[in-house]
Amino acid sequence: MNKIIVTAAIAALTMSAPAMAQKNPGWYGGLGVGWTTIEAEGAKDRATGLGLYGGYQVNQYFAWEGELQWSGDAKDQIGNTSFEGSYNNFGVGIVGMYPIGDIVSVFGRFTAIYGKGEFTTQQQGFAADTQTARDGGYSVGIGAGTQFGPVDLRLRYDYLRVTFSDIGGDFDKPTRIGLDVLWRFGDSK
Repeated sequence: MNKIIVTAAIAALTMSAPAMAQKNPGWYGGLGVGWTTIEAEGAKDRATGLGLYGGYQVNQYFAWEGELQWSGDAKDQIGNTSFEGSYNNFGVGIVGMYPIGDIVSVFGRFTAIYGKGEFTTQQQGFAADTQTARDGGYSVGIGAGTQFGPVDLRLRYDYLRVTFSDIGGDFDKPTRIGLDVLWRFGDSK
């Protein structure tokens, strides 16, 4: 999986397309797929999740962005106990971008989020115990992107910090590696 991500990043960085961070402001929206790692009570798994994004690029260095995320279902088995965890969240944040020549832009993002986490433990022969929690937190991420006309392709890494205190364990620190495609809806001029 890591080889695929590295290959995709190198391909995106070496294509000669205009940089993601255009000088013209405008609205955009997009979809993303990501691989989220969830850990809790010694269990650890990577799940495939989805994201929905929308925002307004103020200038070539700054954008406002909203998101909806779903992590997918992470599952693990330790002995005769099975674990399943997932989270979803919505958030609003800022994206800071820096164009590097005409090929690529790098960016950092900070998003205030509110989410729901769910964690199920089931020991063989016993009923499942599902714990659910809702809480606020934040997500920080870094990444790089390139643009093909009105379409941006972004590869990014996000670290989420949400304290699902009712669930416990390390469930409050999922990470995501994602590939997002954003469509621009023109500039505001």
